[in-house]
Order: sequence, then structure tokens, then C-alpha cells
Amino acid sequence: IDPRFPPTYNNWGFLLLQQGKPAEAIRMSQRAAELAPQFAAAYNTWGLALLAQGKPEEAIAKYRKATELNPKYANSYNNWAAALTVQGKSGEAIPKCQTAIDLDPGNPLAYNNWAAALRAQGQYDEAIGKLQKAAELNPKFAATYNNSGPVLSSQGKHDEAIAKYKNAIEIDPKYAEAYEGRGTEL
Repeated sequence: IDPRFPPTYNNWGFLLLQQGKPAEAIRMSQRAAELAPQFAAAYNTWGLALLAQGKPEEAIAKYRKATELNPKYANSYNNWAAALTVQGKSGEAIPKCQTAIDLDPGNPLAYNNWAAALRAQGQYDEAIGKLQKAAELNPKFAATYNNSGPVLSSQGKHDEAIAKYKNAIEIDPKYAEAYEGRGTEL
């Protein structure tokens, strides 16, 4: 491993984040940003780690920096939208999702985040539409089906919600949130 190669630190940080170690992920992202202050991906990963620590405002600052460095970085807009939704600012999240989709129309996660923002606004039919688009883009993305469950449940469509949770579990048998959602519906 070349200790002067910023993507190494950023990727390491992302892996640490996936292992549930956001503090360590932040250290790796910071190191990547120190080595290459113009490396947008480092700020994006740093933001993800901050969001995992429950710090959406700090995460947004990192996503903002990433998009300033690279205005075409779709993932940062998408993650920014997720952080805004966590803050209860779904109206501000939707344009970020739209930007992410304009830059990367094949990203199902952007449609998932858009659906989360719509759900927060009580726009359930529109949320289902975005989730259906996400499923079209990637039928094996378990989060899409899991995220459909609460929307359908909010509409009183409990049997359909259970079916979506079941779809998520079939795709990813270790998806704890899907089991929890299905259990809530039963």
C-alpha cells in the first residue's frame, strides 16, 4: 500500500464504515483529504461516517465541500439528501435527489432517498413511484423493498408491506431491518 495514495485511505475508511466503525472511517477520510485536499470522495466518505454518528449537520458540510470540489459527484448530492431527510428537511432533500439522478440516472439509491423524503411529506403514492423506479433499475437492491414496507403500511396496505419485506429478506437473508418491519406488520 502506497501511504501517499489518497484513494487507499478513502477506500479503507469506507470499509471501516461498512464494519460499523465510523470514528475510524473519519480518521481515514481525514488522512485522504490531508493528502489530497481536492479529493471530493474523501469528503463524501467523511460525511457518511459523520451521518452514521448521528451528526447530519456536520455531514452536510462535508457533502457540500465534496460537491464544491466536484459538482458532478452524484453520490454526494444523494448523501446530502439523506442527511437533510434525517434532519426533517425533506423539502430541501428532494432537489438534491433530483440533482443526483440528473448526474447518475441509474442510481437506485437516489430514488430510495427521494422516496424517503416524499414519505416524510406524506406523499405516499409518489414515494411508491420512486421505489418502483429503483426496483426497475436494480431488482436485487434489497433496500428498495424494505423501504417500500413503511410507505405501504402508512397507506394501510399491510399485506403488500409484508410482501415487500419478504422480498427484501429473500434478496438479503441477513437484512435485520426487513425482519423487524415484517414483524411489526404481523
